[in-house]
Amino acid sequence: MEDKKMVGDLPEGLYVTDLMGLHTANPVSGDFSLGAAGILIQKGQLTHPVRGLVIAGNMIEMLQNIDAVGTEVRFFGSRGAPGLRVASLSVAGS
Repeated sequence: MEDKKMVGDLPEGLYVTDLMGLHTANPVSGDFSLGAAGILIQKGQLTHPVRGLVIAGNMIEMLQNIDAVGTEVRFFGSRGAPGLRVASLSVAGS
């Protein structure tokens, strides 16, 4: 699915641009709690940048909740991945 369509289909959500502390995820249980920053999605549009968020969940459950995979691959050094849309995760912050 095109990345624009993944966002355009959502009435509200969060487009995550940065995750911090990925190394702190529990490798046995899959539980994680990560600092995050991103852009709010409202009525299918990217609206306001946000930071100081915490995203928490379980890696297995998160993978089961992927409902769309983007067609554009982004590279971070020598590793790349497409955008993923996850139907549900716990997000906290102001």
